[in-house]
Amino acid sequence: MSSAELEKYRLRTTAVLNPYLAPARRDFLARDTTANTFALSHMIRVASSKFTVTSEKQLLPITIINDFVGEAKIKIYVSSLNSKVITQSLPEEVSIAGRSKVQIKIPVQVVTSGESEIMIKVRNQQGALLSEPTIFPLKLSVISPIATWVTTGAAITLFAAAIIQSARRIRRKRT
Repeated sequence: MSSAELEKYRLRTTAVLNPYLAPARRDFLARDTTANTFALSHMIRVASSKFTVTSEKQLLPITIINDFVGEAKIKIYVSSLNSKVITQSLPEEVSIAGRSKVQIKIPVQVVTSGESEIMIKVRNQQGALLSEPTIFPLKLSVISPIATWVTTGAAITLFAAAIIQSARRIRRKRT
């Protein structure tokens, strides 16, 4: 947001407090300020989506949109809403050019299968929240490595037993 746009927004916001305004004009300015504030709060946002996580460690692609004319420098904070997923916030700032989208990768580690959610907050350099937190539903369908090894071992044993049984039947028929 340019300094001229910011100054215009500030002046319109403070105009509501003018004691000499007619009540109808004050109501109009209050509604206009509310609409402008809502629009500004959605200028930097996270595109929502659903994810299915199929491996123990995975990078989730998250799209961040900047509708402001100028560049925005933000920090991404990630938290899990239950203990099925371990997440971590991105340590570095992310720069997004004006009127553009950026895709970032969020590392997640799955503890167990099931349903989970992660919450992503976008903050400015000073730590102020720039938009409403976005919640991403996750479907976790991860088979643990131990279960994979046990299943593979059981399949190999079953296959070997079938070959041995077939060999015994063939020998009995020959004798």
